[in-house]
Amino acid sequence: MPPEPQYLQRLANQQLETELLLGVDFLPTATENLEPNRAAIPDDASEIVDKKTALQQISKHVTAAFPICESLAGATQAVFGEGNPDAMLMFIGGAPSAEEDRAGRPFVGEAGKKLDQMITALGLGRTDVYITNILNARPPEDRTPTSEEIKASTQFLIDQIRIIEPDVIISLGEPATRLLTDSSDTLAHLRGRWSSFTDGTLHIPVTPTFPPTYVLGPYTTATRLQAWTDLQKAMELLGLSVSANKYNFTALDGTAHPASPNNTLNWSNISSTTKPPPTRSPLDAHIDGLSFYAE
Repeated sequence: MPPEPQYLQRLANQQLETELLLGVDFLPTATENLEPNRAAIPDDASEIVDKKTALQQISKHVTAAFPICESLAGATQAVFGEGNPDAMLMFIGGAPSAEEDRAGRPFVGEAGKKLDQMITALGLGRTDVYITNILNARPPEDRTPTSEEIKASTQFLIDQIRIIEPDVIISLGEPATRLLTDSSDTLAHLRGRWSSFTDGTLHIPVTPTFPPTYVLGPYTTATRLQAWTDLQKAMELLGLSVSANKYNFTALDGTAHPASPNNTLNWSNISSTTKPPPTRSPLDAHIDGLSFYAE
């Protein structure tokens, strides 16, 4: 049986909406006013389908434009964002690493595992959020992106943000934070306070934090405490509580704290009754399921 006209009209409408997102400034019009048949798909599901289609179109444009600028010609392939097209929370990093370049996916390898652990610590999964970078191609030797490279890639990032419209963005590192907040300040100055991404009438809160590679580095004691504080702020703004009811953890004095309804995840639960050595912090507590903190 051939498709119903209403179904074909709905598909055409979706494609035209996608083309508008991509900057097309003229559209053919139907000779008669046909209302799209949305009875087969709920409104919320239809919106997600539209977003997924739009993101796929942007991905094709990124691949076609690869390597986007001459200085990135040494990259192997384009690395586009991935995740939930209707995500409330969006993570944006700086540039693909060597592992990401090989895989063609954002945040894989050791840094990807650490980001996954950070997301798990929030009670979410990788498929619940959307993850991308400001650059879609790896800079030589994983160096910091140049202003020219960022400028050449920015529109692809903005298109993703427009389509997803997250409620909160977590910027991972200084290049991403500077671009999203239109600031020249250092990450040390920007993190710990809310900023905002603005594009026309679109305003999205941004909480800056360290990139996973930095959390993996030698500054773990203070850095992980600050990173966890940043993540909690994002969840609070989303109206979501970070519950550790399903987690067991062991405090620094060796006291076991099994999972329980009263075991809310906060720093007082971990350290209020313990006095760790001067070189340690509550962040070094071993938390089952929160290996974000692991050495």
